[in-house]
Order: sequence, then structure tokens, then C-alpha cells
Amino acid sequence: MRRAFLFALLVVACSARFVTDGKRPLAPPVPVPPVETILMRPYLNDSKCSEWADSVMQRLSLKERVAQLFIYTIAPQRDKRNRELLRKVVGGYKVGGLLFSGGLLQNQAMLTNEAQQMADVPLLITADAEWGLSMRLQGMPAFPRNMVLGCIEDDSLVYEYGREMARQCKELGIQVNFAPVADVNINPQNPVIN
Repeated sequence: MRRAFLFALLVVACSARFVTDGKRPLAPPVPVPPVETILMRPYLNDSKCSEWADSVMQRLSLKERVAQLFIYTIAPQRDKRNRELLRKVVGGYKVGGLLFSGGLLQNQAMLTNEAQQMADVPLLITADAEWGLSMRLQGMPAFPRNMVLGCIEDDSLVYEYGREMARQCKELGIQVNFAPVADVNINPQNPVIN
């Protein structure tokens, strides 16, 4: 979702240079670095990190490299069937990441540890939790929804909200939370965007 938003922003910025007032074109837009450069900026000068990533990619087959692009959604249930599915997608297909759907915190923590032990390449653990982990996991503290956050005038409160959400994700081994997102609330009946 973030890439889609950044792509849309880039398209708007690039198309703005073709808009004219009928007499002269507008100044060219400021060059925007590629998304990969922005996201990887802290690691660009880390030679050990680059060497490790290159060595991992070199030992993977083409099929395994493609599999690294996929994030598989799985329920955090510790039953036999689900654990076999986890072994299949992580050990067999060698997906690059997991996205756990709703369930229990303890199950997700245990399955994350099991999956990381199965994986040849460390997995990217993700979440789709716009209003915090309580959106997907039972027993987690509930945060206000995004519409409420938009009404808060004190930016420091929103910042602290984000820090706490990040702390909880980190504690559970989640590296990416697909939130906040750039959804536009055009339907007041839609409880997710609200």
C-alpha cells in the first residue's frame, strides 16, 4: 500500500511539469530518489549488511528468489494442520514473509519463532493492523482508530501513539505494519477506514 501511495505521489509530481498556464511551462519538479533508496538509506553505507544480503541472494535459485517476493497470510493457530501448512510455505516454497491474521498473541509469537527457525533466509513478519495489534490479536490494548487520531491537534500524542505501536510490533517480531495507510474515507459506512 505504501509503495502504491508513493507511486501515485510520484506520478502526480511528474505530471505537474506538463501543466502550463498557456504561456510557459512550470519549473521541472525536484528529483525524487527511488523508494528503495529512501527505505534503505540507513543501510547503504553498511558494507557488512550489503555483503550478507549479496551472499544470501547468490546462493538462492531463481525460484527461491521469486519466492522471497511473496508474503503468505496464515492464521496464528497452533493445530497440526496449520503447522503443516507453515512448514509447506516456509520450508517448501521458501516465501519471504508471513502475515498473521486474527488470533491469539501467544500463538503468533510461538509460530513466528517456529517459522524463523524453519527458514533458510530470515522471514519478514508483517501485520495489517491499522489501529494497533488489537485489530488482529485478542488481549492486546485497544488504540483509537485513525479518524480519532486525525482530530488530535497535539502532534506529540500521535507520535507517542506511533512509538507504542512500533514497540509492540517489535516485541512480537513484526518488522512491517501496513499502517497507517493513505485510505480516503469516502464511505461513512466503512468501519475499517474509520
